[in-house]
Amino acid sequence: MPRKNPIAQREIEISTRLRKFRQSIGLSRVRFAQNAGVDSSLLSRIEHLRAPLKYQTFRALNAKYYITPTWLATGSGFAKHSIPFDDAVFADAIDSALPFSEIYSTVLSGTVSSVSYEFSHEIKMCQNFVNSLQNFIKSESPEKIAMESPKNVSLLLNLVSTLSKLRSDLETIVNQWQGVMDRQNEKATAAKRKRDGSKPAREKAG
Repeated sequence: MPRKNPIAQREIEISTRLRKFRQSIGLSRVRFAQNAGVDSSLLSRIEHLRAPLKYQTFRALNAKYYITPTWLATGSGFAKHSIPFDDAVFADAIDSALPFSEIYSTVLSGTVSSVSYEFSHEIKMCQNFVNSLQNFIKSESPEKIAMESPKNVSLLLNLVSTLSKLRSDLETIVNQWQGVMDRQNEKATAAKRKRDGSKPAREKAG
């Protein structure tokens, strides 16, 4: 028998991606939920399309499994990050009882998708150059490098110059990212205040 109030297509897609993510890491529904401190019956309702994924549930799952919010919301990009997504900067704007899809659209979208990949790419470049610099320094003594390896000295200078430029680029990206987050945070906070202001007096009192 069809559900009286079926969930929206977007919620179906999010729930389906969440289920596929769980299956991809080889965990049962119960173990997947328990590891993150989530009620397995709630996860079952989400995966069986009987309830939308709430943000508070995403937050718990992300803290354990590092699920990328952009991938979960849209299907684009990587499903998993190397660290959990930190939403602390949006704390005042996020109502965790709302669906994940709504929070993504009103708070996170545009912040975690437009800048993060560029930022990650710059970080990887920095890491590669730092590793090269460390290997170079360990390979020979400074005296030997200066006397016998002028090419290595040139490489060192190029690495230092490149790292300086990358640092400047990273500062620019961080400033842009902070600006985007501030605007998104202000927008979401205003929307939250508007929702709170429209709630019936009895609901506010409760």
